[in-house]
Amino acid sequence: MKYSEDRSLEEKLRELAASYTPEWRFSADDPDPGSVVELLCCGMIEESQKRFGRILHKHKVQYLNLFDRLKEEPVEAARTYVKFYPVAGLDEPVYIPKGTQMLAETGDSDQRIIFETVYGITATNAELEAVYATDGASDRIVALMARGQNAETARFTAFDLTAENRSEHLLLLGYDRLFDGLGALDLTLRLSALTPEGAEQAAATLCSGAVRFGLLQGEEIEPFDSVAPEGGSVRLVKHSYTPVKTELGGAERYLLAARAEQLCDLEITGIELSFGRSDIPADEIFCNGVLQNTEHFLPFGRPMEIYAECGIECREVLARRGARVEMSFDLDFEEFEQLLPEYETDEEYKVIMKRPRTPPHPAMMEVKPDYVLLEYYGQNGWRRLLREEHAALLFNGSAEGSLRISFTVPDDMAGAEDFPGDYRLRLRLLRADSLYQLPARQFCPVIDRLRFSYSYGAAPQLPDYACTRNNFEVRDVTALLHRRRVVRPFYNSELEKPAMYLGFGQAPWGTPVSLYFDIENNEDRPVDFTAEYLSPEGFAPLKVVDNTAGMLYSETMLAVIPKDIRRGSLFGQDLYWVRLINHNDPAEQGSLPVIRGIHRNMAQARNLCTRVETFYVDDIDTAVTLQLAERNILHAAVWINERDGDPPEGENWVRWQRGAFAAGRGRAYRFDPAAGQIGFEKNIFSTFPLRDGGPAVKVEYQSYQGADANVPAGSIRTLNRSIRYVSRVENPIAAYGGYDGYNERTSAAVISNMLRTRGRAVSRDDYFDLIAQVSYGVRRIKCCTGVDQYGAPQEDAITIAVLIEEYEKGSHIFSAVKEQIREKLLGSSGVLPLGKSLILAQPYFVRLSVRLWLECGRMEHAYDLQKEIAGLIATFIDPLEGGFEGRGWEIGELPTMQQILAFLKIRSPEAVVTRTVLTAQFGRNEYAVNDDIYRHIRNPFAMAVNGEHTVYVDLALDGRRAT
Repeated sequence: MKYSEDRSLEEKLRELAASYTPEWRFSADDPDPGSVVELLCCGMIEESQKRFGRILHKHKVQYLNLFDRLKEEPVEAARTYVKFYPVAGLDEPVYIPKGTQMLAETGDSDQRIIFETVYGITATNAELEAVYATDGASDRIVALMARGQNAETARFTAFDLTAENRSEHLLLLGYDRLFDGLGALDLTLRLSALTPEGAEQAAATLCSGAVRFGLLQGEEIEPFDSVAPEGGSVRLVKHSYTPVKTELGGAERYLLAARAEQLCDLEITGIELSFGRSDIPADEIFCNGVLQNTEHFLPFGRPMEIYAECGIECREVLARRGARVEMSFDLDFEEFEQLLPEYETDEEYKVIMKRPRTPPHPAMMEVKPDYVLLEYYGQNGWRRLLREEHAALLFNGSAEGSLRISFTVPDDMAGAEDFPGDYRLRLRLLRADSLYQLPARQFCPVIDRLRFSYSYGAAPQLPDYACTRNNFEVRDVTALLHRRRVVRPFYNSELEKPAMYLGFGQAPWGTPVSLYFDIENNEDRPVDFTAEYLSPEGFAPLKVVDNTAGMLYSETMLAVIPKDIRRGSLFGQDLYWVRLINHNDPAEQGSLPVIRGIHRNMAQARNLCTRVETFYVDDIDTAVTLQLAERNILHAAVWINERDGDPPEGENWVRWQRGAFAAGRGRAYRFDPAAGQIGFEKNIFSTFPLRDGGPAVKVEYQSYQGADANVPAGSIRTLNRSIRYVSRVENPIAAYGGYDGYNERTSAAVISNMLRTRGRAVSRDDYFDLIAQVSYGVRRIKCCTGVDQYGAPQEDAITIAVLIEEYEKGSHIFSAVKEQIREKLLGSSGVLPLGKSLILAQPYFVRLSVRLWLECGRMEHAYDLQKEIAGLIATFIDPLEGGFEGRGWEIGELPTMQQILAFLKIRSPEAVVTRTVLTAQFGRNEYAVNDDIYRHIRNPFAMAVNGEHTVYVDLALDGRRAT
């Protein structure tokens, strides 16, 4: 027999026994009958005391059970979000039906935790590759997520336009060979408009500073040295510069660029380019293949020869196709005599007395270049340049001195890089009369100071290719300029309202496609947006279910994207596009929500196990209690197979309602969710007879595992039943909200609050008690009248800020209980005065970041001291467990730097602080903080949370300092 640990009763019995029977002694080792009686009495009395001690507790429990129908379970079941992965390479979407079951892995092999999807989605392999924000009103384009970033980890502000503006407005004029050989530019752009005044106005606009001219090289624009209007033209000057070709329109071209720094209203009907240059010497002169002095040379040599040629190369001039060229030079002649040879003869003495014979003297012939052709090398060989006959007679001596030859550079002139020889222009001697007669005096041409000049003034050049590029939209306007049609070089094709574009690498069609937005919205200010997709006819509206409530909370956006979504080139990216249009007034928008990641193929899942059980009832005259296979039931629906009703044969299931057992209540049953029991009052089936020959009761219910289902991220990895083309499933977000229900302590507190408040709320504690009845984990609340959630005056408002225990996990936790709290408060009489509106919000979180400098004498203590101080700072600022006493901070109460230093002095007296910096992040901006700045915070619901803390340690080493 086991002895009682409480020896007081045994001691009293022994004292009494010693008084009445002093000769008897108690022996526990060898008990006699008296000792046995004593032990039995002690055991019976102790058991009676224990049973009597449980009477009050039992009555208390029974009393609390009387209120079961009045109180509600605060949390239904654990929730999370799961991501489905289709097999790689699959182009078609995969439908994931509502109620898809998944299993969570836990440490307990016997525990089977099941999650079910709350709604159906379409899983797709379409990856989000780029996100851009635009605003047509301010003409801005900003890359929020560049291509190559991971959309699930990218952090950016929705609709944010503060980053680098990528909008551009370019007019590009391409010329294939026009700038070949140039080492400087002096250009004139001639503009045409509908009226002469319009051309002058266009020139003035282009030179007003709103447009920057230059030469495009790759992605950079080399600006001109000077830009000035000249009537209806624009003069562009660039000194000491060699143009470089850039690819555009499928070919390498010289690109003249006009970039509008701001949008300007400009219309033109034509744009032509003219320029010229004079006094250009030849690059090289060849006479019969021999290189000559370019300032003085004999084009046909000395003596002259038939078909002698003089080659001339001037790369700058001969590259000017269509330009009018003037070749000037000084022409002179050098005389060169060619005599007959003289022969010696022997004298004959027999004729010495005779008169000497006079030898013949032929006439001296004058030879001049009678016919000289000026030729050029074209794409099909050498061709005659000048057709006028007088040009061929220029060197026949009819003219000398300063001469000029004018011609237009042919369009088929060979390019310098295409020509295999040394020159592309030549003078060729075709005829010189009496060239080979002797004696002769040749007049050999001599050319001095050969110079070229050219001009496009009479033949301005149209661009070989022209296009406009406005915000990555490229439009070919070559034909319009050639036909003198109206062209708007600079325009804005973006929406006037702010928009955010989501670009996918693959068509994301499906019914519906799910995108989970991980959102941080400290101001609790919703974004009113609509969605569109890029269809063959342009952007078309999308049907969207926005579970984020306007990007207030982290949730999914379900969009029905049609199959006709097409690929389009926007912002230089060829992707499938969906855009969100922000309809909020920019002046009232305030801080925009921060997106901490976008996940595709996400669906909300709850810790549910849906089952259907049927029961037979043997005795209908007694009270019936049915035990379900599961406990912790969330929802249950009960059907009774009644005898009366249609059809006469088969089953006739009638749904009954949950209610109390009372006369006249009709079809009602009792439901104990924790125990998993369904009860019916006595003789209820006499009033509503059951159908014979089949099951009597059918129960469809959903069970859950309470707090055990709050599994960490990555725990849900197995489908209960495989889905075709789905390779795996995972929960990237930890499950939350699982609660085991009321225990005795929490139930007593809730019922006490119910009796005290009786559905009415006056003080903050009253509101807290009402909220605690439907939401587990509420740690702080603050109520204010006459202001909205931003602290702005609103006379008819009652605003309640609620701090949830798991606030750090994301705003989706608050969104899950917000509507339950609202329904509870609105459903309670006396909570909301007549004419007042209820506003529920989270606190306005202010992220405090501390940088602190310490002195430390010994190096081995530096790291430990650094970690200790950083941990103490985070502990002190923590809104739930911070402060001097570890009780956290009230909403609207913000810690100061003096308080932080005082806390460090108490907890770490050896720390010597030399310098501190405290910063606070309000929305998107971060400010240096002193104690006075808190006076400027108008929001009464502000609450400090931990930002990034940095602790620097200065080491004192032999009088020196090291950090």
